[in-house]
Amino acid sequence: MKKIKDIWNNKELRCGGYYELAMEVSSNKEIEPVKELTKQVFQCDFVHGPFNSNFELVELDLEYFDNLGYIEIEDKKVPFKTFNVPEEGNEGSNWLDICVYTAIYEEIFGDEYQTWSTKGKWHTGYDNQLIRILNSLNSIYKIRIGVIGFEISGMYYLQNLKDKELTENDVSHTKFFVNKDEDLKSNNWNMVTQLVTNE
Repeated sequence: MKKIKDIWNNKELRCGGYYELAMEVSSNKEIEPVKELTKQVFQCDFVHGPFNSNFELVELDLEYFDNLGYIEIEDKKVPFKTFNVPEEGNEGSNWLDICVYTAIYEEIFGDEYQTWSTKGKWHTGYDNQLIRILNSLNSIYKIRIGVIGFEISGMYYLQNLKDKELTENDVSHTKFFVNKDEDLKSNNWNMVTQLVTNE
C-alpha cells in the first residue's frame, strides 16, 4: 500500500477537480464561525492534521484556511484540504469546504469510483465520514446547507431550496443536508437529509 505522503506528493494525482463537502456557513461578513468550524474539523477522532506536505504536524491556518489533513476510513487514509470561500457582494455567503482531488480519490478507493462521471460511483464509507463531520460541525454552529458532490461548492444555496423544488437531476450527483426547522419547498424534504445536532 502506498504511503499517504507519496500519494499526496505525486503531482499527477493532484488533479481532476474536487469531490467535496461544501458548507454554506454564514454571511460573508462573519468569519468567526468559519474559524471555529475549521478547528472542529480536526477535533473529529477520525480526522488527522493539519500537516505540511511531508505529513508533519503544523499549526492550523485560520488566515487562509489552506489546511492539509487526512480522513481515516477502514484501513485507508484520504488526504483532503480545507478552504474558505467568501463570496463578494451584500448577499454573499461564507463557505467552508473539505476537498479531495478526484484522481487521489480514485487512487485510494479504486478506478471504479468516479465522482465526476455521468454514471458516477461514490464510496459510501467515505461519504459517511463527511456526513459525520458535517453533523459534528452543525452541532457547534448551525450550518445553512451542506452539499456533497463533484465541484459543488457555491452551486446550491439554502435559499435555492426555499424558492425552487429540486429535480431528480439535481440529486443524482449531489447530496443535500439541511436543518429540520428550515422552511423549504415541500417536495424538497423528500430529496434532502436532515442534519443531526445531538452528536
